[in-house]
Amino acid sequence: MTQQKQTQTLALLGATGGTGQAFLDEALSRGHRVRALVREGSTLEPRPGLTIVRGDATDRSALHQLVQGVDATVIALGAPAFSKSRIRSENAAALRVVLPAGSRVVCLSVLGAHESKPMLPLLYRTIIFPLYLRRVVADHERQETILGEAELEVTFVRPPNLTDGPAERRFAHGLDDLKGTTMKVSRADLAVFMADEVESGRYAGGAVILSDLKAVAAAA
Repeated sequence: MTQQKQTQTLALLGATGGTGQAFLDEALSRGHRVRALVREGSTLEPRPGLTIVRGDATDRSALHQLVQGVDATVIALGAPAFSKSRIRSENAAALRVVLPAGSRVVCLSVLGAHESKPMLPLLYRTIIFPLYLRRVVADHERQETILGEAELEVTFVRPPNLTDGPAERRFAHGLDDLKGTTMKVSRADLAVFMADEVESGRYAGGAVILSDLKAVAAAA
C-alpha cells in the first residue's frame, strides 16, 4: 500500500473533462502539485500548483514527460457515448510502456465493467448499456485489462452515473456490490474519493465501487 505523503506531485490525464476538472480542483486544494497533459489549443488556465504539459494522451514522448518523477498518475479520460474513440485503451497501451514498474495509478472506470456487470440494475444491463454505452464500457474494459496486466499498482474506480452536484463528502465505497445502491454519484464526490485513494492507496490492486451514501441509506 502506498504511504501517504503530505504533498504529492500528480500526473493527470483528462484534466479538461468534468471529472478531471473536479479532481484538479480537489488535488490543488489539498496542496498537491498537478502536472496535467492537455492538447494544443486547450483553454486550461495556469494556476498555482499546476504545470501544463502539451501533447496527446497516446503519445509516448508526451506521456514520458508527464509522468517523470511523479508520485502517482490519475486517469480521468473520457469520450462521447456513441463515439468510436478508443482513447482510454490507447492511452493505457502507451502509458504502460512509459510508467516504471510499481508506479501508482488511480484510473476512472465505470460500474458495469468486467465482473461488476451483474451489479447493474436490470434496465442498465439489458437496455442502456447494450444500446447506448456499449462502446464506452468496452473501452473501459480494454483499459482495465491493459493496465491490470502491467506491473503497476492500480486502483480502478467504478462509479455509476455522474452528476454535477456539489461535494458532500458522504459516499459509500467497497470492492463488492453495495446493497441498495442507486445509479448516481456527483463528480465532485468522485474527485474527493479519487484524491483520498491517491493519498491512501487503500484499494490498490483492486476495482472499487462508489455510490451516493445518502441514496444507499434511503434505499435500504
